[in-house]
Amino acid sequence: MVDKNWSSVPERAYRLINRGYRKAKAEVTGADMQVIFSERAGFAYVPVPKVANSTIKRALLDWMDPVAASRAEQRGHVEIHDYFRFRPSFLITEDRFKAMNVYKFAVVRDPVSRFVSAYTNRIHDHRDLETTPTDILMLEEAGLPLKPDLNTFALNIQPYCAACVSIKMHLNPQINVLRDPALYDRIYSVGELDQLRADLIKTCGVTLDFGRSNPSSMKKPQLSADALQTVLRYYAPDYQAFPRLLKGLTSSDAKTASPARKAAG
Repeated sequence: MVDKNWSSVPERAYRLINRGYRKAKAEVTGADMQVIFSERAGFAYVPVPKVANSTIKRALLDWMDPVAASRAEQRGHVEIHDYFRFRPSFLITEDRFKAMNVYKFAVVRDPVSRFVSAYTNRIHDHRDLETTPTDILMLEEAGLPLKPDLNTFALNIQPYCAACVSIKMHLNPQINVLRDPALYDRIYSVGELDQLRADLIKTCGVTLDFGRSNPSSMKKPQLSADALQTVLRYYAPDYQAFPRLLKGLTSSDAKTASPARKAAG
């Protein structure tokens, strides 16, 4: 196992305590959906990793808790995720989510573009396989490196997910996170954030300021034909659940996803 060196022991203890509480709550009550919501304002958002997640959370945090948002600006985007991750009130049951009389929304992204983004951000930038709990022995036995290139990573997506919790979370098919598309008033594509902003103003009176919060420092590489097919098979449930995924993409997504359009179509 490779563990992370926390700069603050009390902060690590706080995180472990909250993680344990969240796990216990999930086991006892079945509360296993992370939902950022305000019943007063009338909205509920289910975040999906690597789908404008940091951008939307930053905007929500600025609206919900400006003091915490200011602190997060100084400490980085991890602080934004921790604000919501370690507050058990944002972990609820699917039944409670269904019963909420609020505007429920989520954002989805072309799976191939999302996969490449996850690779550049989590493997290249954050080095998750080296800095977060990882079953190194499993990877060694499979002959897989801790610093894979994009195609090696794609062709072995399942063993990498099995070996590292962080990788599994960031690559989890979007439908697994969102459950049933029918639960939502609207599911937006990443190219529709302006429309999302307008709808929240109109529906909830909430004004959010979006901006790209977590860009990668690496130029996005291209998948080989075999690697692309592997990724498409892995994310087939997403393409089936969200038939409009390949519409409304941002220009950068469209460029990355263009091979997928042909293969998936």
